[in-house]
Amino acid sequence: MLRQRMRIALLVGVVLTAFGGSLWANGGHGGGGCGAPCGAAPCGAAPYTAEAAPCGPTTRTVYVTEWVAENYETTRTSYRHDWREEKYTAYRQICVPETRTRTVTCYKTVHECVDKVCTVWDTVPCVETRTVMKRVETCKPVTTVERRCVDRGHWECQEVPTFLGNLHSRSSKKGGDCCDPCNSFCQQQCVKTRTKKVWVSCKVWEEHCCTKMVKSCEYVPQTCQVTVCKKVPRQVCQKVCVARCVPECRQETYCCNVTKCVPYEACRRVCVCVPVCEKVTCCRMVPRCVAKQVTDCAPSCNTCCEHSDSCHKRFRFARHSKCCN
Repeated sequence: MLRQRMRIALLVGVVLTAFGGSLWANGGHGGGGCGAPCGAAPCGAAPYTAEAAPCGPTTRTVYVTEWVAENYETTRTSYRHDWREEKYTAYRQICVPETRTRTVTCYKTVHECVDKVCTVWDTVPCVETRTVMKRVETCKPVTTVERRCVDRGHWECQEVPTFLGNLHSRSSKKGGDCCDPCNSFCQQQCVKTRTKKVWVSCKVWEEHCCTKMVKSCEYVPQTCQVTVCKKVPRQVCQKVCVARCVPECRQETYCCNVTKCVPYEACRRVCVCVPVCEKVTCCRMVPRCVAKQVTDCAPSCNTCCEHSDSCHKRFRFARHSKCCN
């Protein structure tokens, strides 16, 4: 379809080029002019006269190519999507019990007695001469100076009031001193006393030398005979019980589940492109030559040049480049 349209457009271009060239060669008036000035007779024709060409516009027939729409029917192939059901082979997994046999290696403990040479350590007493430090305790006199406090006091006889005398003296103090010699009344009733032996203390620090025996400990080297026990190795052959692992192979049967793929027939829907031929109506542009009546300038009119621009604008393929002088 695209190629056909391109061919039509190329053909129309060639036709328009040839048609425009013929109009330009005829003087630009589209009616077979020869390039003569406005008001003159065309090439090969009798000159215009006042009787033959009156002053005013004239009408002539011009053939123009137009593009006309044309409908036509054609056949085209299109594709549509169609759903179809098809059968195919699918696989599914199932577990099937299966009995198998395998070889198992197990270890068995075997106890056996073997002769083995062992080293035995015997204790043997022996006498050795050794120097040891002997502890010796001795008592030595030690003189020390001791200070002690000694009371060097003495006994004295003192007059001490009695208990009743103390009470009387306390009561008489309110009225005055009873021992006053001027007070004759009090002299008669003087305080009663008694003689008491009183210790008068006099403490003195004295130093005394004291000798005492102090026990001291000293270590003196001394040589002596000591009985010691030594370990002496001895090789002995004896029975030893040994445990040994012995491998043993045996066949065993076991049951296991095996996964297998089983084919089965399934159905599914598939989208398929189906070609379809159909008739369609298309539209194309066809060039056609159409006759049209146009108004031309009068040959003897002096105002033809005034109307020449309007004439040139109306006819695109018949523009005249020369005007009346």
